[in-house]
Amino acid sequence: MGSGCSATKANAELVLTENKFSSVTAAVQWGRNLFLNCTRFLQFQLTVNISLILTIFIGIFIFSEPPMTAQMLLWINLVMDAFAAIALGTEPPIRRIVKGKPREQTALLNQRQVLRQIIGVSLWNLVIMLLTFFLAGNASGVGSFSYMANMNIKSPETNPDSPNFCPPPKATFDVSKFSQGKMYDPSKKKFDLSKLPEDKQAECKAFREGFAKKTVFTYVFNVFMFLQLFNMINCRMVAASDTNVFEKFFHNWTFIIILAICFVAQYVLVN
Repeated sequence: MGSGCSATKANAELVLTENKFSSVTAAVQWGRNLFLNCTRFLQFQLTVNISLILTIFIGIFIFSEPPMTAQMLLWINLVMDAFAAIALGTEPPIRRIVKGKPREQTALLNQRQVLRQIIGVSLWNLVIMLLTFFLAGNASGVGSFSYMANMNIKSPETNPDSPNFCPPPKATFDVSKFSQGKMYDPSKKKFDLSKLPEDKQAECKAFREGFAKKTVFTYVFNVFMFLQLFNMINCRMVAASDTNVFEKFFHNWTFIIILAICFVAQYVLVN
């Protein structure tokens, strides 16, 4: 403490300037909280990295190309590095943090509950992403979806009033507002592609399949991001006995603001 001899203070790793027991308690709280904040961030970042690698790797075999674009990966990287570091690294200590045994400085990830969280959540993310790969096409109503479709094919006719108009899949927009031409069937509320000239049908089908694949990739990106944002809330708690991730949820407004920014930005990016 501040009243100690000079030799002791020179060799100490931490010197308290006040001779108060409250200062000792505060020093222990903030020291342990710094350790926990580093653990929170590393737990979140490793979970995102493992989940992303598995999602991209498996997605390449299913779709014959990466299910996420470079722009999507840049946004994910921004969230898991910069935003997560600010949100999870600014968690203030809670009173019961002084309970428990001291930890080694090198034991950030050498904790059974942390490894269990990383592996368990990564596997959970993988299961959800696989379900998204196989079910997103039907769940979103994109009936013309094809796993091997070429997303770079353009529409052979973009004028909605043209008799050869090739519309995107119905799930992407309200087709009744775009055309009332010969191809549109009001009773079925869909386009009858069989009315297209034969040489245009194949082109239109290829375009619709590619467009549907883009839509499915948007669902994949959206599902993955929201999985990580909710996992950011889980990573607030790292102790084995911590089961309530909403404990003291509003004592760190930086975390709340960062989380809100990520949710709003994600909504804007996909709309």
